[in-house]
Amino acid sequence: MEETKGNRSNTVLLTVIGIATLLIAVVGATFAYFTAQLTGNEEFSTIEITAGTLGMTFAGGPSLAAENIYPRNQAWITKEFSIQADTDVNIQIPYTMALVVVNNTFSSGALTYNLTVNSDSDDNGQNLTGVTSTQVPINGVSMPLGTGHFQGPTTDTIVHRYTLRIFFPDTGVNQNEDQGKIFSAYISTAS
Repeated sequence: MEETKGNRSNTVLLTVIGIATLLIAVVGATFAYFTAQLTGNEEFSTIEITAGTLGMTFAGGPSLAAENIYPRNQAWITKEFSIQADTDVNIQIPYTMALVVVNNTFSSGALTYNLTVNSDSDDNGQNLTGVTSTQVPINGVSMPLGTGHFQGPTTDTIVHRYTLRIFFPDTGVNQNEDQGKIFSAYISTAS
């Protein structure tokens, strides 16, 4: 019986040593594989990744809201905003803008908007094309306003400036069905 106990201890010890050796061999081979993949003739200084930045600024924040409005030819909401970019790389930095309607209880087609490029907007790249008198969508809709882009490299920050206006135009007919209605939205941008 003593001999059997000793054989078991030796068997367990040999099994543990075998598993440990196998693990060390696998870890060593994995390390050698990844080391081989990371070394080569490239010098660290010749591999460079650079990026540009894209930002958005709003006069008074990004939200648009109006309530208790009545039909008139002047805009109820006027929102000025700018998109700016800079990069050291010779690339285009594209952007897309959308009007995201959160709440619009007005009847379909009652509200319109226009988007214009401000005269002090930089001409680098491509500004959004101005949109005039388009209907504002109903609740929960994200409506594309267009796409633009900046062109690098730049020495200074490039700025595209816009004005968005929301109207409840007087149609000359009874518009009482839209009394007490609410509108809220925000401008979204992505690159």
